[in-house]
Amino acid sequence: MAKGGKFASGKWAWGICDTCGIRAKLITLQVQSVMGREIHIRSCATCNDPDHPQNFLPKFVTNDPQALRDPRPDTGAYASRVLTPPGNWINGQPPTPAQLEQRQAEIEAEQERQRANWRMDMEAQRLRQRSF
Repeated sequence: MAKGGKFASGKWAWGICDTCGIRAKLITLQVQSVMGREIHIRSCATCNDPDHPQNFLPKFVTNDPQALRDPRPDTGAYASRVLTPPGNWINGQPPTPAQLEQRQAEIEAEQERQRANWRMDMEAQRLRQRSF
């Protein structure tokens, strides 16, 4: 005598989807899982929500080191913070402090021109809004 399994095959059985409540074949209902563990919720094919691969990230070692081993910081503090515009080196010489000050003055003048243009645009917008 052949020994049978613990449960019937259920090939003719009907089941109810735990997500949407629709009636479907019990064999077609799929068990939901979170992080690879079954949570005993059966869903139909349209409600099936497969486990996302990102749920398995805690299983892997993730390192994002920020510190450097045996660093060599720049000790020339002033020299490393002076901005030298490209093309300002003549015959391999760095720009003089006077040239740097002149360049800084040009940059500040340009910024002031931009601020003046912005102020004029804002004033024009304000006057246009009043004309209605």
